Amino acid sequence: MQVQEMKLTTLLEDVRSGKLVIPDFQREFVWTKKQIEELLNSIINGYFIGTILLLESPTSNLRFAPRSVRGVEADPRSHASIRYVLDGQQRVTSLFYAFFEPKLQLGKRELPTKFYLNLKSGDEVVGVENIGDLVRTLIPDKQQRAALKALADHWNQALGIDIERYPTMGQFRSSEALAAYLASNGSSLSAEQRHKVESLLKSVLDYPVAVVMLSDDTPDDEIVGTFERINRLGTRLDIFDLAVARYYPLGIRLNELKKKLEARTESKEVLVLVGPEALLRAMALAKGTEPKNKNLLRLVDLAGDRDEARAEFYSRWEGARQQLEKAIARLRKAYGTERIRAKKNRIPTVPYTTIAVPLACILQEAASRGSAMSLYDKIDLWYWTAVFTGRYAHSAESQAYADVKAVVAWFDNDAAKPDIGGEANAVIQEMRKASRTSALAKAFYNFLILAGSRDFHTGQGVTLEDCEVDHVFPKSKFPNGEDKIFNLAIIRQKTNRDKRDKMPSEFAKLCLDSHSGDMEALLSTMKTHFISPEAL
Repeated sequence: MQVQEMKLTTLLEDVRSGKLVIPDFQREFVWTKKQIEELLNSIINGYFIGTILLLESPTSNLRFAPRSVRGVEADPRSHASIRYVLDGQQRVTSLFYAFFEPKLQLGKRELPTKFYLNLKSGDEVVGVENIGDLVRTLIPDKQQRAALKALADHWNQALGIDIERYPTMGQFRSSEALAAYLASNGSSLSAEQRHKVESLLKSVLDYPVAVVMLSDDTPDDEIVGTFERINRLGTRLDIFDLAVARYYPLGIRLNELKKKLEARTESKEVLVLVGPEALLRAMALAKGTEPKNKNLLRLVDLAGDRDEARAEFYSRWEGARQQLEKAIARLRKAYGTERIRAKKNRIPTVPYTTIAVPLACILQEAASRGSAMSLYDKIDLWYWTAVFTGRYAHSAESQAYADVKAVVAWFDNDAAKPDIGGEANAVIQEMRKASRTSALAKAFYNFLILAGSRDFHTGQGVTLEDCEVDHVFPKSKFPNGEDKIFNLAIIRQKTNRDKRDKMPSEFAKLCLDSHSGDMEALLSTMKTHFISPEAL
């Protein structure tokens, strides 16, 4: 790869005409006004703005789905060939936005932002939504600004030009654009200001952008490797984005598959909990390989028949979708991982979301063996020991691969029981130290949900829509232990308010009274919170 120079105006014209495009898997434009200002200030002062990485591709055989730069209306497919921006999307989009001024908001701003040349200095660009903001930027002193406003002539004198005639960067995109501006506003410029404007135009027209151009015969592996190297800096692409790029040449449209998931209720739950990359990891496990990132980019034979590879991929994807939906359903129904309220938020209670992928594959293996109850007993033992011993806190991909192999072997041979247990006392000690948002806390909430926690006052089941996770002993009375796991319970919001600021003995008496003085009934309610009779 060799660096070459391309004039900024040539680069911008390629963007405007639709010849320079963004690969569809790239992240959206996210730069702020401040970042664009810094980029433009670098250009007008002749500073280096970094290298842009481009890839040539004939439109008859596109490497990736093309997406026009934000604000461009031209159709990329009108060209015989296009150039993908592999690295530099934020800079390229920022330059087009500043110089061509499409009527689009910048970020969450209400109005389009324009970038003005500060004629007082001649070496600064200011981005604003309206003229009032420009005045406040150029004349920061509020009292001076108010006094000048009362005397419009003095205002214009202080700024050096009528504020309405300030030049934007749109006037510097070409000689013709600046000539039109000067024809309308040139008489209001001083000789010095006119010189600044004309000098800036020359700087912009002659500004060299460093470009690395990859030819269309660059191997796919090299391009993906380039993305992975770029991925260490700037706005990161996740593994799903890289897979979109990797499989596009095979005719596999991962973004379209993702949209189908978003449209399906059960699949949407998968996306929310574990993301689309979980399907790729499940595909890798089902294939018998570790679900590490490098293996997710070679799930099918990339060098073989494309039709066969595409059919195999779609088949594996559909299988992964079905199994992950079943795994998420089991997490909720068999393991109690419902969303519950914690203070003002509703939080998911899956201790380790990464466990969903091996669970999906293990459930599939159980189904292929007839779904006997004994197999599900083994799955349950594996699941809970994995959660309480924290096996999925780190290196989840390697752990998932090892666990699937071990549990499947156990399915086929009772004597092959894997070493999945943990020392109970050690787990209890960890739970005593864990915070209310930890994986161990979530596992404890799961047990409370499965136990059918009943309300301390009413003795009735707590609906998850009307409950909170909060303290048994209130914070005001026991500040040192209020957030420990064993001092938390799932209770009605009203009951939580009723126990506030009460000593446990006071609250226990209220609970007994609300159970009509029936101690056995109260103990039965307390049992659903794992509170023993001795605690009362």
